Amino acid sequence: MNHRRHFIKTATAGAIATSLVPEFNFAQESGRKRPNMVILFIDDLGVGDLGCFGHLRIPTPHIDSLAARGAKCTMSYITNPPCSPSRCSLMTGMYAQRYGKSGMARGLPIPEDHPTMGEFMRDAGYTTGQIGKWDIGAVGQGPHERGFMEVAKNALGQQYDREREDGSYVYLTDLDGDYMAEFVERNAEKPFFLYFSPFAVHSNVKNTPQHYRDRIPGGDGTAYEGAVVAVDDAVGKLLKSLETHELENDTLIFLTGDNGANRAHGGSSEPYRGGKGKDTQQEDWVHTPTIITWPKAIPAGITYEGKTATIDFYATMAAAIGKPLPPSLRQRKPIALSLGR
Repeated sequence: MNHRRHFIKTATAGAIATSLVPEFNFAQESGRKRPNMVILFIDDLGVGDLGCFGHLRIPTPHIDSLAARGAKCTMSYITNPPCSPSRCSLMTGMYAQRYGKSGMARGLPIPEDHPTMGEFMRDAGYTTGQIGKWDIGAVGQGPHERGFMEVAKNALGQQYDREREDGSYVYLTDLDGDYMAEFVERNAEKPFFLYFSPFAVHSNVKNTPQHYRDRIPGGDGTAYEGAVVAVDDAVGKLLKSLETHELENDTLIFLTGDNGANRAHGGSSEPYRGGKGKDTQQEDWVHTPTIITWPKAIPAGITYEGKTATIDFYATMAAAIGKPLPPSLRQRKPIALSLGR
């Protein structure tokens, strides 16, 4: 099967950065090659939805394995809920208020004179790929225009119910997992940055295949619980592909959510109050489960209780590859644990 047709490619790779000496160059100081980068940005994932964060019903062995091989961050936050501003802050490394976004503010542009993560990594010589939901910036600021060289096609259908190219049914999260594996397979011989932002587990979750629900203990899983299992399986496809190509130790992976759980639709905020919907003035509207894994740099199985935020992923990636931050982010610091400190 020709997997290339599942992605739309951008011809230009941009100018390669010439200076790779930031204030603290972890890549050179440690003598390691520059790692691949993966961000898994799960929609509406609650801090209590994962086994490694204490959920007793939903089996998430692949995501749990990331925590076992890296750092579980228990005081991790997004900067600007909900969906769109949260994604804009992640992708720019800036508080969205700096460029006029307050509240949802969907459709407002992100700065043209400041590189997104995609542009930053592309210009560092990485192949950049995006799969799933974008919801960033204005018309004309899609993933292709803002630094992503390979963008997964949007399969025909509605919400989670989609069609493969042969017309057969496919659950969207399953397709997303296939796309991640394909991206790694195609780019295994060169450094890559993959931004995976699935529609899952965004409400309203309805048509989760029964075989995912059946994996909940007792076999009486809800549509939401099954959807979390499906996300875990998609992550498993990514991890298997990394392992197949012996890249698991040379890949820096961030996993988190775009905002707190939607408790009305089955998400869990435990042990905190609040979440998406009517409880946005409470803790779990902005408190998200976060895991950061890089076996060659981060000690295995640690719990990091210092404050972290998605706004700091950009600076952490820059330090890991040894590239200076753009001037508008010079005040940002990398997350200390990802530098082995």
